[in-house]
Amino acid sequence: MTGSENPEDLPPVVGDQRQNGRRRVLLGGVIINRTGSQTWDCTVKDMSEHGVKIRLGEGQVIPSHCIFLNLRDGIGHMATVQWMHPPFAGLKLLDSFRLDELADPALQFVRRLWVERRRR
Repeated sequence: MTGSENPEDLPPVVGDQRQNGRRRVLLGGVIINRTGSQTWDCTVKDMSEHGVKIRLGEGQVIPSHCIFLNLRDGIGHMATVQWMHPPFAGLKLLDSFRLDELADPALQFVRRLWVERRRR
């Protein structure tokens, strides 16, 4: 900053605006479009109660509304993409559901995918 700049004219410094801190993790995950017709493998880099940072494969693009499948914990999340800086993306987790207790017939494809991937 030069001596002639007024600090009031500069943009505010904005820090991390998450309500809850995120934890660094290294987990396997799958992004699924809402109909179950397409999937993308991903690596979860960090997560918080309401979001995850994922790493996608080179050149992969995911839909803005999707389902995020946490393979380790057997939990599915309805999600929206909050930001993308390839190969990374940030997802906001909306509604969550345990796959071993899933009763919604419209989401059984998520449970089948989880069972299949868990066997690998």
